[in-house]
Amino acid sequence: EISKLLANDWQPPLHLTAEERNCVEKQGTVLLLGRSGTGKTICICNRIDYDRRVARGASSFSQLFIARSTRICSLVKGIVTGEPGCDSKMKVSYWTYEKLLRELETLLPGLDENRKEFHKFFLQSKRMNFQRFKKEVFEQEKQRNIDPLIVWTQIRTFIKGSIEAVQHGRPLEEHEYLALGANRCRLSQDQRRLAYASFTKYERYLNDVGKWDDCD
Repeated sequence: EISKLLANDWQPPLHLTAEERNCVEKQGTVLLLGRSGTGKTICICNRIDYDRRVARGASSFSQLFIARSTRICSLVKGIVTGEPGCDSKMKVSYWTYEKLLRELETLLPGLDENRKEFHKFFLQSKRMNFQRFKKEVFEQEKQRNIDPLIVWTQIRTFIKGSIEAVQHGRPLEEHEYLALGANRCRLSQDQRRLAYASFTKYERYLNDVGKWDDCD
């Protein structure tokens, strides 16, 4: 044990709070909501390891972890595979969201029949990212009282990308966005109004030029 402590790559084991352990060991689907730095990734890593231990020996068991960035995928993979007793033979994949979309387009049954129709509306050349949003939409506005990255994050995280937006099948309306608790959205009410005003112009721009983003 002393030799492990002296190793350059040694990391202390992660200890879970009672609330975190409840998330990890709860049966069924678990939805974690929280700001950055609140422990979501730790819970997910432990949940992956927990499910693998429960399903040990099951030939049909597999796991898929999806994140926006390759950095997060690599981080989670490193934590999970470094757990004591980890079985390298267990089937687990760590994909970016981009790779998931490519795989879905390729593998979903019947998609080939509609591929031309699909790509007519979702051309990659029409896909919006942050750089396009900043240049084509935000920088055309007069107001500069809020950072474009903050607006982009609010759109993707809350206005169009929140669980409430998914359940409604539409972006949040302004009053719904303003009603989000401060424990979820750190912006003040005035900042949220600025962000929503930019979102409204952004959506109008998407419709006018026929572009789309990942939330669509």
